[in-house]
Amino acid sequence: MSRINFRDTGYKRPAGTAVRFAGADAVVVEAPGTGKQIVLYDVMVVGSDPTAAGGQQALTQGSGGTIMMYPPEGHTGFVAPFPFGENKSVWAKRTGLHTDKTYTVTVTYSIEDV
Repeated sequence: MSRINFRDTGYKRPAGTAVRFAGADAVVVEAPGTGKQIVLYDVMVVGSDPTAAGGQQALTQGSGGTIMMYPPEGHTGFVAPFPFGENKSVWAKRTGLHTDKTYTVTVTYSIEDV
């Protein structure tokens, strides 16, 4: 993986932005291919309901993969780049029973060598 000094330089270039509006599980960023990985810099969620039983969003590696984070409603505010693993797509998944609600997930990311 290429290294950057995130605090000094901000987002690695080029950084992409992906937006997914959906009512159930949906791919946010497709897998980048062998030897590459997606690195998240920012996540924003609108429409998640953490007070409802299982109404929270999860970001996973692929459609049935490992849960990598439960981003809160609004802006995540994490302070470091977040790698997703070699050739793994980023999926937004509803946890629990509330797949009838729509949500929007916006991620800022780069594709980097592993």
